[in-house]
Amino acid sequence: MTLKNYLDYARGHQDFSDPLYLFDGNVPNELQQGVTSPDVLKDADLSENLGVSHGNEPPQAKTCREWLQIGCKDTGTGFHVDPFSFSAWSALAHGRKCWAFYPPQVIPPGVKAFRISEKLDGQEKWEYEAPTSASWFQNILRNLKPEERPLLAIQEPGDIIFVPARWWHCVINETFSVGYTRNIVTRNNARIVAKQIATSDPWLCRALREEMLDSHADDARTHDTSRMLQ
Repeated sequence: MTLKNYLDYARGHQDFSDPLYLFDGNVPNELQQGVTSPDVLKDADLSENLGVSHGNEPPQAKTCREWLQIGCKDTGTGFHVDPFSFSAWSALAHGRKCWAFYPPQVIPPGVKAFRISEKLDGQEKWEYEAPTSASWFQNILRNLKPEERPLLAIQEPGDIIFVPARWWHCVINETFSVGYTRNIVTRNNARIVAKQIATSDPWLCRALREEMLDSHADDARTHDTSRMLQ
């Protein structure tokens, strides 16, 4: 679908229950080169340190980690957890979004989770079914008890939302919206990401493990220097 076709659809569609959301992993080079992690995340984002952002991965790196999002009113993504235990940040250029969050240990109301026997990193693996974001916000949120309600956040142009690893999140576009989102790896989730991504993206797995070894070496040197100065 071309951008013109989508804009024509957005102006005239009648699909109010689950309208089409443009979620494109083929981010234009001009945008890739012009976007960096927010200042508050630059030191924590190992993707930046490894030089694997903005499409600079070698050919063997296969994990898509950034997307351009264009959506008309009531588009969005239902409740999910980002794959491979990635964290994420999401910037909004135009429009208005509403986000809902639940911590990892709380299955969101309306989500059907199924425990399966396979284990990953010593933890049971789950699969789940979730209603569309429009259905969840319109039909489920309004009926929740106070103790069942999620953490809610309104995002407006220029705002950046950070999604911690393994947190459930759901988002709906309250108006026509244009945004950009990227999965990232931090020191807090690097080890589990490396384990989960080993088969699908061995290059990133190896790069993360090397980065963790370098980080541990730097921490050890810093600790030794601190002891000498005491």
